[in-house]
Amino acid sequence: MSDAAPDWLREPERGSQLALRVMRTIAQSAPPQVTDPLIWLISLYFAALPSHASATGAKAYLAAVLGRAPRFSDRHRQVRTFAHVILDRVGLLSHGAPAFDLRARGEGLVAGLHAQRRGAVLLGAHFGSFEAMRAFDRTLPGLAVRYLMFEDNAEKTSRLLEGINPELAHQVIPLRDGIDAMLAACSALEEGQFVAFLGDRAQRRNPRAEVEVEFLGRPARFPRAPYVSAMLARAPIILCFAPRVGRRTYEITFTELHDGSPVPRHERDAKCREWAQRYADALGEMCRRHPYNWFNFFDIWR
Repeated sequence: MSDAAPDWLREPERGSQLALRVMRTIAQSAPPQVTDPLIWLISLYFAALPSHASATGAKAYLAAVLGRAPRFSDRHRQVRTFAHVILDRVGLLSHGAPAFDLRARGEGLVAGLHAQRRGAVLLGAHFGSFEAMRAFDRTLPGLAVRYLMFEDNAEKTSRLLEGINPELAHQVIPLRDGIDAMLAACSALEEGQFVAFLGDRAQRRNPRAEVEVEFLGRPARFPRAPYVSAMLARAPIILCFAPRVGRRTYEITFTELHDGSPVPRHERDAKCREWAQRYADALGEMCRRHPYNWFNFFDIWR
């Protein structure tokens, strides 16, 4: 297998800058009576006219998680949920957590580590809202969270969101260069910061950077970077998911995957496989409970 870019990196970002600015204005000021019908129509357009790659990926995922051939209504609901999450992201950045119903479980894990001045890997997915979990950045004085992101294929959206909250740019660790990103992540962890990874999408198709797991009943390859970073920095790993369960309502869960104890070098490959499979199992369970909250949109099984 070559070190090639996957479909999601080759896919151009859709939507003009002007359209995104209009949507930002609507998201910041319009009531649900305006935004809900608008989201329904916009998501209908993208569900009816998807790119080839995202259509193939969505069909494969929905068939796996629903246990049947997906209908157009399933695809529309998935895209509509994604649109609502994007709208809520603007709202969280503009108005903060008080405007939302954020129901958290396990947040004491983060508070306890922060009190000890220890960092951790926060391991999530393209599932629900990472912005809802970002709201906890502001609940603990001095808490620092960095976010690994590949911004090149969503440059317009990233620039627009940074316009709402300029601090975002300083929190991001760019993933343009994998080695530099790994070094920056390890350095942040060693300094007691939290580093957020999305563990369901690899930047490159490279066996050395991936680990094979079973996800929703089929073999898939997930990135090794979150687990390697935690081992090198001797940092805990905390699984975190925040599905959208209603209008402006998210259920946020934090669960410990690894306590940060040292892992001998000869055990690291086995630990990567073990942790990646446990992560895949936890994500799969979340997807079964909230099937329309996964927004990878690309075929990870291919």
